Amino acid sequence: DNIKLKVGEYTNFDGRIRLRGLPEIETTFIDFKLEKLTTRMDDVLKFFPKITFPKGYEKLGLIDFKGNFTGYPNDFVADGTLNTEIGSVTSDINMKIDEVARYSGELNLKDFDLKTFLDNKDLGLVSITSNIKGQGLKSSDINATIKGNIETFDFRDYRYKDIAVDGTINKKLFTGDFQADDENFDLN
Repeated sequence: DNIKLKVGEYTNFDGRIRLRGLPEIETTFIDFKLEKLTTRMDDVLKFFPKITFPKGYEKLGLIDFKGNFTGYPNDFVADGTLNTEIGSVTSDINMKIDEVARYSGELNLKDFDLKTFLDNKDLGLVSITSNIKGQGLKSSDINATIKGNIETFDFRDYRYKDIAVDGTINKKLFTGDFQADDENFDLN
């Protein structure tokens, strides 16, 4: 309880850690309550070398997380708020990691800079509330269902608002329904 740690080059931890099952790390149950975790992806990759992060992860910059991490190293629930240099992510996600990452739960983005993250000049900020279930973290292997509301989405210097989405993303292809009440949103 009330642990304050500095680990690696960038990581600072303030919170509570409970571990059951050491020294066998793969079967150790972890219960983190994070009052504050500050890190950079360089350190995260050192701690979790088996996780393959999507291209662009390094653009997140300094990461601040407040929330909980409960479960095993390869099967856990993460709920909380992640603030980065390019936007924030709030989640209540179950993640299972083996050859491919599988996940389900709530994922919300707030003013997340897709232009920087994906290196695509046509995109801008996005804010979305969603429920997601799927697998894969790279665009080449993602297969997920998503249902939610895109509160704002910047595309080619225009801000679209209030778009309902319900469908499947398979690799780079979306199949499903969009509903929007915007004169500039015409898919015909």
